[in-house]
Amino acid sequence: MKRILALAVLVIAASPLASGQTPTQTPEKPVTQDKPAKPATQDKPAKPATQETPAKPATQETPVGQKPATQETPVGQKMAAGGNVEQELMQLEQKLADALIKGDMAAFGSHLADNATLTDPGGMINTKAQFEADVKSGALKLESSKIEDMKVQAHGDMAIVTYKTTDKGTYKGRDISGDYRWTDVFVKKDGKWWIVAGQGTPIQKMPQ
Repeated sequence: MKRILALAVLVIAASPLASGQTPTQTPEKPVTQDKPAKPATQDKPAKPATQETPAKPATQETPVGQKPATQETPVGQKMAAGGNVEQELMQLEQKLADALIKGDMAAFGSHLADNATLTDPGGMINTKAQFEADVKSGALKLESSKIEDMKVQAHGDMAIVTYKTTDKGTYKGRDISGDYRWTDVFVKKDGKWWIVAGQGTPIQKMPQ
């Protein structure tokens, strides 16, 4: 019995060999090829050297407590400019007084603004038209006028002229001779001086 079992084992073991089959082998995995190396990267070209901005010239600082020097108009020139206006208006006032004595309203009116306001020594306000009418009609007659103590204050295209007069004349037959203080306001327009306001005040004689 043991022999039969041993023989059977030998037969079973020999059967694959007899059929020509070889024991199955596990296929080997294909050899993986190494990935090709990356080409060497070329270094980026170096940036060109930047040129430095030239240094700014050194500025001179003003010492603390010291103001920078400014160019001033010479005093003589300032006085000359003011003196020219003063002389011009003084001559104009005399010219207007002469025109009034002559009754030449055309000459007087050429420097009297159309919207001028004139306050007479009596406190009455007159327009240019009213003043012209009094002169042309003979209601206002001025025989003489002496100008004294004239002062001019110029402020650009505006000026104030004050002065004293000793007048001899009549207004509508009434004697108006006496001493007066006058204030005239001038405005310069288009290179010409115009009276825009005027006021007269009688000088009262102090009792002795």
